[in-house]
Amino acid sequence: MSARIRINWNVIHELLKSEGIKEEVKRHTRRIDAAASAQGSQTRIDFSADGERARGAVIAGYEDGATAESTRRILLGSLDGADG
Repeated sequence: MSARIRINWNVIHELLKSEGIKEEVKRHTRRIDAAASAQGSQTRIDFSADGERARGAVIAGYEDGATAESTRRILLGSLDGADG
C-alpha cells in the first residue's frame, strides 16, 4: 500500500528564512571559522539571509603560501571539527 505525501512548500520556504534557522547557520559558520583559524588559516565569514534561505560561508586561504589544496584540506577538516 502506498501513501501520498503532499509537501507544503510555503512552510518550508518560511522555515528556511526563520530566525531560528538564521541563528543556527550563524552559529555553525562561526564554529567552522574557529576550527579553521585554529589550524592557522586566515579566514573571513560571509552570512546572508536575503533571497530563498539563510546562508553562511567561511572563506579561507588568505595567508601567504596558501594553495587551493591546503585551503580545501583546512576547510574540510574544519567541517568535521565543527560538528556537534
